[in-house]
Amino acid sequence: MTAFIHRSVPVELSVDEDGREVTAYAAVFGVPAEVRDHEGHYLENIDKGAFTRAINRAKPQGGRDYWLTSVFYNHGMTLYGTPSERFSAPIGMTRHIEADSRGLLTVTRYSETSLGDEILQLVRDGAIKAQSFTGQIVRSDPNLRRGQTHRPTGGKLPTVTRLELGLKEYGPTPVPVYSDAEIVGVRSVDLAAVRALGAALLSAAPEQDAPASAGNDAAPNEALVADGSPSTEERPAQQIPFKRSLEAALMSRGIKL
Repeated sequence: MTAFIHRSVPVELSVDEDGREVTAYAAVFGVPAEVRDHEGHYLENIDKGAFTRAINRAKPQGGRDYWLTSVFYNHGMTLYGTPSERFSAPIGMTRHIEADSRGLLTVTRYSETSLGDEILQLVRDGAIKAQSFTGQIVRSDPNLRRGQTHRPTGGKLPTVTRLELGLKEYGPTPVPVYSDAEIVGVRSVDLAAVRALGAALLSAAPEQDAPASAGNDAAPNEALVADGSPSTEERPAQQIPFKRSLEAALMSRGIKL
């Protein structure tokens, strides 16, 4: 099975005169970062030559005047790692990529689309502070054998150096999971657990959330059970405001109970 990784770093950007071209790092070199992912628990270090082959393959050449890399917001995913139809559209085009002494430097021209404008403004405002990449793990030191994972030994984390990585796509991403690391992993949330928690919260809605008119007759309120399926069970009127606010909060983050 081909292994891919997602990593993100704080954005240090500059914007050109017309405000649509953003320069930012998508990865940094030689800065060990603590990672927990499908390969285990370890310190990851990206070698300065890790992207050499990927850059040479992706850059314009022959009769092709464009880069082969795609640019997406948050890897085309929601905040919780589920596919997003809206974020599946590219937000811009690569103008330049190079590996300098610090890391993988990218120059991207953001498209004049509603999504491109929205994400670009969030980057300008500082609301989005990180950029990330998706790349295939080609060579590492040490390499893992099938079925193995990296584990701490004697309370010390092993260091894994990425010697060669692919570069499928990159782009801005929300607040990194590991906010104290310069290279972090983008992780998903267990949606089943979120739905179960939502159902439990609905069942335990506090009575002080009741509206002033709670004493009036209320229409039956469709409830939700732990597996996310609807139920015809009636809920007390005082739970309606809580239910609506909870559902609205979750839906704004891409989760539908």
